[in-house]
Amino acid sequence: MNNYCPIQNSKCGGPSYDKERWDLTLDEHEINNCYSYALDTIENDLLEKRQPGEKCNREFEYDCQNLEEMIRCDFPSIQRIESIDTPIPCDHYRIALVLDDSGEHLDYHFYRQDVDGFWSHKTGHDPITNLDASGNRIKNPEKIDRNYDKIDNDHFNYGKFCGYFSVKYNGNNDI
Repeated sequence: MNNYCPIQNSKCGGPSYDKERWDLTLDEHEINNCYSYALDTIENDLLEKRQPGEKCNREFEYDCQNLEEMIRCDFPSIQRIESIDTPIPCDHYRIALVLDDSGEHLDYHFYRQDVDGFWSHKTGHDPITNLDASGNRIKNPEKIDRNYDKIDNDHFNYGKFCGYFSVKYNGNNDI
């Protein structure tokens, strides 16, 4: 039996795009960011948003390699994969990391592939969405409009694509 998901739009497993589940209160939006969303974990007992490296008591830098080290430090089961088409085990799903490392507002951002094969994300204090900065449904986060600077003065243009990762999914994702 082949337990690998050979194509990018596989329906093997992973989180669903569930706006109702992620319909958070204002306080919950304050502590749930793209990192929590990518890991499909709704935080409710933190004082601040989860950041890469905090489980290891390490500070991250706005650098693709450093951020990758920090997320692996937090969650050793996360594995870098070569591309959107790289086969992954059926009990995994894909996430993607991008970076805005220019200008005065530095930031990282995560997208995740949902079980329907499309991608979604959560920006800052906003609700989850499956649309890019131009309002298009996300099929491939590497090839979408990630310039959110033009939307509500967001100030972020995630021009650097850092890569794809495979994340183990267990139904509620307490990795």
